[in-house]
Amino acid sequence: AADPAVVVSEALAEFQEGLQQLTRLTDGQVFVCQAPGDALVAAEQEHIHCARFRGRHPAGLPGTHIDRLGLAGRPVWQIGYQAVISIGRLFLSGQISPERVISVAGPAAKNPCLIRTVQGANLQELTADALDGGAVRIISGSVLSGRASSFLGFYHDQVCLLPGAPRKRGFLRGAWWPAGAVAPILPSESFERTLGQNILPVPLMRALSVGDDEAAENLGAMDLLEDDVALLSYLCSSGSDYGALLRQTLDRLEGAK
Repeated sequence: AADPAVVVSEALAEFQEGLQQLTRLTDGQVFVCQAPGDALVAAEQEHIHCARFRGRHPAGLPGTHIDRLGLAGRPVWQIGYQAVISIGRLFLSGQISPERVISVAGPAAKNPCLIRTVQGANLQELTADALDGGAVRIISGSVLSGRASSFLGFYHDQVCLLPGAPRKRGFLRGAWWPAGAVAPILPSESFERTLGQNILPVPLMRALSVGDDEAAENLGAMDLLEDDVALLSYLCSSGSDYGALLRQTLDRLEGAK
């Protein structure tokens, strides 16, 4: 993915204005979560604070930020930095801006680069000069939580080019499993290292898989977003998309409240 500091540096005024507008949507604090280094915030104010996170995955995930900032169990909004820039442009110019700076990278990318484009861009056209030849899978978003698509997703700031034809996920990554059957979740020690919070991954995975919203809520689902469980989808032999299952659970919980 692109370094946010590079993109923000070209739109500092818009980013600062966007942060100011976000303070009008909440009585709480606005936290700018970033990697160590110069602050992306020009000057911290009463309701705008910079929080730095370092380390390996999941240090960069919103669920980890929510947990470390002591916000678990409270209503929290999460928004991407380029969306903040777009909000700032709207209030400074009076016009909606669909512009996005995205990274085009991956093992099948001939020349990994940053490209200025718009939301919903045609990825076939956008990556035509970046392909390394041969069969290529175009993923809108990251390899963990993105999806094969011909168009840039609304929330995506990166495009991954992977060699080979599209593959279907299956039990034990390609082994046979009866059509329509629910594949089992085989507990693995690797699951324990995917979440930065004190959340039990296997019970949560089971609750999400069977639609047990009450259990999922009690296990901490309300403090997670799709990216937080992306590695679980990759590691789990069942082939389940826990990001999609989590979103369904969160939507049902919101409707119930």
